[in-house]
Amino acid sequence: DHFRRELEAIHFAIWLCAGRSEQLREPGSYFVRRLGPASIVVVRDQSGSIAAFHNVCRHRGTLLRQGDEGRFQGRIQCAYHAWTYGLDGRLLSAPHMDKVSGFREADYPLLGVATATWDGHVFINLSPNPGPFEEQLAGLDQKFRPWRMEELALVERKVYPVKANWK
Repeated sequence: DHFRRELEAIHFAIWLCAGRSEQLREPGSYFVRRLGPASIVVVRDQSGSIAAFHNVCRHRGTLLRQGDEGRFQGRIQCAYHAWTYGLDGRLLSAPHMDKVSGFREADYPLLGVATATWDGHVFINLSPNPGPFEEQLAGLDQKFRPWRMEELALVERKVYPVKANWK
């Protein structure tokens, strides 16, 4: 319970670097990040924008993607009951829900996560009301501009499991 409160008060309330924009080279490219109990899918949509969503189907709460990265073929589909979402998170199809009175697909998009990009880095913020990304940068964007970080390329990503909390 204490760890959950720390996650919510600290990590879910700040902008966290999730990856590099070059990992999302074409529409449908995605990667998944986990933060505590949250699983977030970061995707490049058809317009070339980067968006992030909770990696959970709105129907039964099934994870949409188990792996760390890949490419959606134009849409995101839940393997459980085939609810299908656009790369922008809109619910496109919900099989058998036409029989449910008052059901509207527009009411069940994927739950979005705030995103920002800076010099090739992709940031996410899990807060329902995130502060402006520029405030967290606090002038670092100007300080690091000469480093040309947007030209960096991801060569390798390693994940080390550690049996400890964030401290």
